[in-house]
Amino acid sequence: RRIFVVLKNDHNMKQASQYIPDIHIFYDYCPCYSVAPPPMSPTAKSTGTPSEAGSQDSDGAVGPRTLHWDSDPSTLQLHSDSELGRGAPKLGMAKITHVDFPPRETVSYTKETQTPVMTQPKEEEEEEEEIVPPEPVVETQTEKPDQKEEEEAPPHELTEEEKLQILHSDEFVNFFDHSTRIIERALSEHVDIFFDYSGRDLEEKEGEIQAGAKLFLNRQFMDERWSKHRVVTCLDWSPQYPELLVASYNNNEDAPHEPDGVALVWNMKYKKATPEYVFHCQSAVMSAAFAKFHPNVVVGGTYSGQIVLWDNRSNKRTPVQRTPLSAAAHTHPVYCVNVVGTQNAHNLISISTDGKMCSWSLDMLSQPQDSMELVFKQSKAVAVTSMSFPLGDVNNFVVGSEDGSVYMSCRHGSKAGISEMFEGHHGPITGIHCHTAAGPLDFSHLFVTSSFDWTVKLWSTKNNKPLYSFEDNSDYVYDVMWSPIHPALFACVDGVGHLDLWNLNNDTEVPTASITVDGNPALNRVRWAPSGREIAVGDSDGRVRVYDVGEQIAVPKNDEWTRFVRTLAEINENRDDAEELAAQRLAA
Repeated sequence: RRIFVVLKNDHNMKQASQYIPDIHIFYDYCPCYSVAPPPMSPTAKSTGTPSEAGSQDSDGAVGPRTLHWDSDPSTLQLHSDSELGRGAPKLGMAKITHVDFPPRETVSYTKETQTPVMTQPKEEEEEEEEIVPPEPVVETQTEKPDQKEEEEAPPHELTEEEKLQILHSDEFVNFFDHSTRIIERALSEHVDIFFDYSGRDLEEKEGEIQAGAKLFLNRQFMDERWSKHRVVTCLDWSPQYPELLVASYNNNEDAPHEPDGVALVWNMKYKKATPEYVFHCQSAVMSAAFAKFHPNVVVGGTYSGQIVLWDNRSNKRTPVQRTPLSAAAHTHPVYCVNVVGTQNAHNLISISTDGKMCSWSLDMLSQPQDSMELVFKQSKAVAVTSMSFPLGDVNNFVVGSEDGSVYMSCRHGSKAGISEMFEGHHGPITGIHCHTAAGPLDFSHLFVTSSFDWTVKLWSTKNNKPLYSFEDNSDYVYDVMWSPIHPALFACVDGVGHLDLWNLNNDTEVPTASITVDGNPALNRVRWAPSGREIAVGDSDGRVRVYDVGEQIAVPKNDEWTRFVRTLAEINENRDDAEELAAQRLAA
């Protein structure tokens, strides 16, 4: 900025000096309409002395002052009115020096720190304030609490109606649900600060590993309200989020006012004891599964015959879709639900105990896209209790029934329906599972079944008689499942709390690893995690336990597939020998 200052009197000069402290103020007596005088000789510069200027000032002949610089910037000319004359001024050239400086900093004060302004302060009082601590500061300190009290006045008290309106708003419900889930995860995290990376802590466990302890309890899930006194009816791991596990439960007879059916989503990633999501419906949930290709959707089959669909993006715990209770759909308990197909073409397959199989689109559950009756040789309908699809197959599947028979079926084609029957069990079949471990050799024709007859049987779709019967259990065997990564490994659970792992390449007479759950509850369901390193079991008390499987048994070696071929060959030879021996005895 370029500043030209015109000073009227001493008071204005003093004020100007406060704002321009670094510039020396020079002034001269001249008419208010005069401009800077022309350059003068050095002799004329000395005619006007400061003393004369002072005497003129004391005489009261004070005229307007103007700030200017002479042609010589180092010398200041002070001229009186008499020297300049009262006549017409002579105009001339004068050298002007431009001074640029930044604007003065503007300081703003808040209400708490602003000092009360005194009316018309005198110069003497300003000088005294510099020496003596000012009294207004004390007044300000005493006034501060009052000012804060005014600012900290209590906020507007909401009415009960306004509170309820906020609590029931969608924004608050979404915020509260999301925030509580995050805080709960953080509070439940436990870090072992005493972990020893030198391996000393592992020395004690080496003995257990060498002794054959292949299963270690990792997590245990149970909710006092939602799962206590209920039976776990089904388990399923999420294909998109491997840490999520859904468990379905039947009704709680001790709580008649609670919903009959419950499905809880448990989280293995965080060490919290409460479910990630709680879903329920008005009928006991007999089967549940994560919808493949839809990570937010959980499908359930109920005792009433309805298919229900829950969505974790919804704020509701009740189903967002459900099938009708009509003759076009199921009217009997649904123990089997499965999503088969590809990303762009998939369907939900469900089968009820009346032998009816329905194919649904997840976008519309008002009516099935396709349905058929599972009937064998024009006899009565098959009461299906379990179902499994071979690896990579969406048309052919096997089902277990209440009469102890296994049936080979297909969905489409000229042979749609039941095509073959496998006999061997002497009690209702509780679980069935096709071989799923992918490798250099194809074993998709194999499947295993569990039954109330205390046995697990190994089958091949190429033979309607069982290849082998595992008879180590001493109670009902409730479920069985192949390992997803190991070709010769499967797991089964029974009614006295036993979880058994069988590696057929090692032994076919006794389990490779076994563990008994405390309290010996009936274990109803078993489900391998997709990684093959964890296995979940559900019991009759509503508890879900997840076990870590040791690497030496869970992870297959490179030769496991070729060894399994030899194992199957030995099993077939022994079966043929046993059949010949049985035929000889029968003939005798």
